[in-house]
Amino acid sequence: MALGPYVRLLRHDKLQLELKLEHPVRSVIDQQSDASLDVWFYLPPAVGVSEATHPPEDFYADLRTMTRLRTPEVPLDELSQTGGHRSPLSALALLVTRIGVRGPTRHQSRAIRQEARLVSACYRSACRRPLQDILIATDSASAIVQLLTLARSSDRIACQYRALRERLSKHKLHREVRRCLGFVDEYLSMQVENTCLKALHLSESIPPADGLAAAQAELRAVAHNEATHREQQGWRTVLSADSDKDADAAFLDQASLLKKYVSAVLYLDDHQSRANEVAEQIVLGFAAALAMTWTVGLQVFTFFALGLELSAEMGTTLVWTFIAVAVVGYILKDRLKATVGQALARRLPRLLSDRRFVIRYGTGRIATTSERMRFVSGDTVPEEIQRTRLSTVRNTLVAEATADVLHYSRQIRLHPREATASFPRFDGIKEVLRFNVWRWIRTMAASRKRLLTMTPDGKLIERRAPNLYIVDLLLRLESPGPDGTPETTIGNARVYLNRRGIVRVEPVDTD
Repeated sequence: MALGPYVRLLRHDKLQLELKLEHPVRSVIDQQSDASLDVWFYLPPAVGVSEATHPPEDFYADLRTMTRLRTPEVPLDELSQTGGHRSPLSALALLVTRIGVRGPTRHQSRAIRQEARLVSACYRSACRRPLQDILIATDSASAIVQLLTLARSSDRIACQYRALRERLSKHKLHREVRRCLGFVDEYLSMQVENTCLKALHLSESIPPADGLAAAQAELRAVAHNEATHREQQGWRTVLSADSDKDADAAFLDQASLLKKYVSAVLYLDDHQSRANEVAEQIVLGFAAALAMTWTVGLQVFTFFALGLELSAEMGTTLVWTFIAVAVVGYILKDRLKATVGQALARRLPRLLSDRRFVIRYGTGRIATTSERMRFVSGDTVPEEIQRTRLSTVRNTLVAEATADVLHYSRQIRLHPREATASFPRFDGIKEVLRFNVWRWIRTMAASRKRLLTMTPDGKLIERRAPNLYIVDLLLRLESPGPDGTPETTIGNARVYLNRRGIVRVEPVDTD
């Protein structure tokens, strides 16, 4: 479900709500690019989650974030050319020509693995547009063009990759490089076959026209060739036509593992910053120093106030008086340290984020992120968000009801110059945020409620109706537009929950 051009919200499973974000590089490549995300969850009272029962630590324990590079956008026709400027096949072909007699260096081996996996990743992304164009085509001629483009480009990409793999195999390659080239070949074969089969399926709805049968025949031939290639290599072929559940499960498992392996070339590493921890230690150290200053000052004051001199003639009474003052001073020091430390620690989150991460690709810095989670009152929510929420009859009806508003904010700063040095095709990043709702549903009533109703003839009957709880979700994403000026996207959705988890997620029409 799209809430904006770069925002999608969906039900990942019965316990996880998934939010997908894209942060493309839209302005000058050597400038920092800042974006901010705010999400407000309007929780019904039955959820039983509030500031007193749901500290930030619990929220972050239920939040999983994953960050990856955006797949480089390479059109299918350019991707299929080894001379294409942005094609990984072109980069791979150039690497082959630069390998010395002793084989690829460590740097070249790493580059070969990266470019090989990018071939498959870019192909998967490049096929989406032609498939979408076939689906929405208004005439048979344009759809047939897309069918032929998919068949011929897919076959050309697979053949060119295998030719490069054959050339590479003549060199002394590290075992990890050989495995990578084989895994990519297998997954690329699965992708090519799957793409051709999808295109064939879409072609069934195209009105008959000249050239349609020929395009379908080409797609079938390419799909068959890929299945034959995998069979010759001893790899898993298509799903069994005999409904062999074990074989089907093994095929899907292999495809899933290969997808993860190939996609790993775009994964980013999150390194948590220690800035908050250092700041907290500084605050607690300041409280301890203040308390110790109080204790020492009290003892010095006692010396002067009682006129004490350090000598053997000091009386017992004066000694015990000094001891009593020191003990009381120490007790007050301990309480002062704890009180001041807690007070400063409570104020610290207002100045600092809850968590900070540095996102890296290898050793290069790609972005930095910071997060905060707070419970807020409804009247502190920005006016534009309140106006969006109250644009429906239902929300207007419940506006006066007490509800805890959970506010999550996320700031992200891209570093394009550093990112490009680590990944020359840098085009932005994608984020996936998964919110686990298991703490929200623990106190909910049964998922079905018994209701009494009466038939027209006056007979009482009992019915069981779904017992759903609605969480209103408001979202605001601020990010740079095409010309670098800030753009704001506001989304509105409802999350339907019951005691078993997330039932469905629906957008709210605010027109």
